[in-house]
Amino acid sequence: MSMIEQFKKLDKLIVEKTQPPVSTALRNQLALTREQVEAYQASSDKQDETLAKQAETISALQSQCQELDSQHRNSHKVGVTLKNGKTVFYPANTYALLPNKNAPVTIEFRMLDKTKHTYRAVAHAKWADVSEVHEPTS
Repeated sequence: MSMIEQFKKLDKLIVEKTQPPVSTALRNQLALTREQVEAYQASSDKQDETLAKQAETISALQSQCQELDSQHRNSHKVGVTLKNGKTVFYPANTYALLPNKNAPVTIEFRMLDKTKHTYRAVAHAKWADVSEVHEPTS
């Protein structure tokens, strides 16, 4: 039984079991309490609606954040798609093809230090195994 129904039942009991001026005073107080409960219920319903919208927004923002984190995580890396379909990311910002007389061409992934005009090799791969090289997006 809802609170409003209980208020109606109480109002009916007041009318049946009491006499004026007591019944008038009790009914006035009951009406005031009933209005406050109805206002609270409307406010509570509106708050529930707002919280549901906020939960949806938070969920959408979390998904967007995860997507951006994923993109950013690999944005400063050189990506390589191998011929077997696997994609690997190396903490490098450039690459170079190294010719070799006795072996197939090798690809070297490098981290450049522009201030010192140097680089360090991060990884190597056989060019024959590489399908695509993806430059960093920064």
